[in-house]
Amino acid sequence: MSTELALRLTIAAAYLIVLVELVALPIPSEASTYAEWRRRRSTGARVMAGYAALLVVFGLPLAFVIHPPSFAHIPASAKLPAFGRAAIASGAIVTIAGATVLGLVATLQLRRHRARTPTRLKTDGVFAYSRNPIVLSLHLTAIGSLAALPVLPLLIALPIYLLHMHTRIRLEEHQLLERCGAEFEAYRAEVLRYFGRVRLSRSQASAQANRYGAPRS
Repeated sequence: MSTELALRLTIAAAYLIVLVELVALPIPSEASTYAEWRRRRSTGARVMAGYAALLVVFGLPLAFVIHPPSFAHIPASAKLPAFGRAAIASGAIVTIAGATVLGLVATLQLRRHRARTPTRLKTDGVFAYSRNPIVLSLHLTAIGSLAALPVLPLLIALPIYLLHMHTRIRLEEHQLLERCGAEFEAYRAEVLRYFGRVRLSRSQASAQANRYGAPRS
């Protein structure tokens, strides 16, 4: 199997799984970021640029899956695909595939949690290591796509997309803090926004256990 075909199949499978998640396993946002942008009067050019970058970041890989020859007309920063190197192509495949699995697992865990305890935060499973594992999976997919397709539009759009999503997450977390109060504060103090845990002292861990029951880890 050629490098190009392997990349195309990996990206196609990732997009198909995300489509199934969106259609069959939808998860409403924790907070209305659009309403928050409206309240802060920030729905201007910066927000529109973010959405445009999102379309580029996830639209170009899909175009590569459907019609690779079209990339002959797009300015590239290196040889396509994957800088012409099998090692980079393999890394891109592993990154995209791993991100897809992470997103699917996080989606299933969150849906099961909301069906059982819809008013409580999800803080175990993959959420014990990332406050936003679904968004993290999208970021990793985008980074893997850039490694596979080092074209200038993707290179320009990726940081704009990441900043856009970071702003959205901060808005959602602000609303979560207003809604959940101390519960979200404790979770935020223990788990990082994208990946990692904060080591708590024994007294801090004991205080959280007393406040919320069993430890989240």
